Amino acid sequence: MAAAWRVTDENGNVYTVQAVFLPQMFMRLLNIYDTGSYNRLVLVDRSGSLLTDDGTPLTVLEKEVIRQIEFETTGEPICPREERSSFLCYLTVPALEATLVFIAPYTEMMKPLQSIFFGTLFGTILLLNFSMIVIDSIDRPMNALVKSFGNAARMNFAVVQSDESQDELGILNQAFNEICEEMREALNKVEKEQAEKRRAEIRMLQAQINPHFLFNTLDSLRFTSMMNNVPVVSEGLAALSHLLRSSILKDNSYTPLQREQQTVEDYLTLQRIRSCETIILKTDMTEEAAKASVMRLLLQPIVENAVIHGIKENIPLTIRLNAWVQEGTLNIIITDDGKGFDPEKAGEDGVPKSSKMSGIGLHNVKDRLYLAYKDRQSFAINSVQGQGTEAKMTMPYTEWKEESDV
Repeated sequence: MAAAWRVTDENGNVYTVQAVFLPQMFMRLLNIYDTGSYNRLVLVDRSGSLLTDDGTPLTVLEKEVIRQIEFETTGEPICPREERSSFLCYLTVPALEATLVFIAPYTEMMKPLQSIFFGTLFGTILLLNFSMIVIDSIDRPMNALVKSFGNAARMNFAVVQSDESQDELGILNQAFNEICEEMREALNKVEKEQAEKRRAEIRMLQAQINPHFLFNTLDSLRFTSMMNNVPVVSEGLAALSHLLRSSILKDNSYTPLQREQQTVEDYLTLQRIRSCETIILKTDMTEEAAKASVMRLLLQPIVENAVIHGIKENIPLTIRLNAWVQEGTLNIIITDDGKGFDPEKAGEDGVPKSSKMSGIGLHNVKDRLYLAYKDRQSFAINSVQGQGTEAKMTMPYTEWKEESDV
């Protein structure tokens, strides 16, 4: 391989410089540059023949591409090389009338990019896993704490999962656990105090018997005994004795409904003697209802209200007592055909706002029912002026036993 240059000196003399390069020498120069174990650097002439040879023959496709290379300055054609593609970059040297061609497998050219891609992918996966661990370490105790806040809002002070860590969430969990523990203790204390208060209130309400009707009855009995030497006095005293025994001397707070009915009978006996009015009591009570456990003096205030507000002059008063059990609930209805009262003068539950009745009163009965059964009971009074009054109450059914108490 040769090359010639025309050179002119200062005096105008023209010289021709010719250089001859041996292919082996040119290959030594090219081998100075490390092109990689899979890459090739060759020199071809205009006909596409190799001027340098490293011992590796060109493939047919590479030869075809090299022949088609136009002798421009540079170019980067791509050609297939067996099952892979090759990247060809060439540089034309007009003085040598030859082209320097760099051949590199496409896969080898992409290896650095693949390394970067897989390295980035692995780093991303590793970062995601680490992020999930960090998020879980925050999210799990946070969700447990939020759930505990919800339970606390519903008055359920369950301790959250133990978190002994000293980070912000751990300290918050520990502080919340201490608050929940204090709230549980306070709530238990309040519940015990309320239960004791309820028992005390029931005992107090049952002790609030207004005895003025008893004194009035005693006066009537004394007067009757003085004016009439008749058995009615004996009957009245017997009824009074039973009534006192039921309302004052009994220690138990509960009694069977049948016994409570007898208390009503005794009370009406006294009222008949006292007022000389005709008062009729009609009872329709199932056998199961007769055995129901009820609070003492539950019916007497209602019957007393019927007598005080219902008696019409010289007209008999009929009081009906109905009791039955349905689906575990004791139902009691007391009606009278008396005068009734104006509903506008009653509260939302029908209980008169102002009453002269004796006994513990309708409000007392209502309060005792609520204290004993809470929302499992109902008490209402309906009255039509001139037609009569109806009192209805419901409560859970419990069969009376001798030891029954609050």
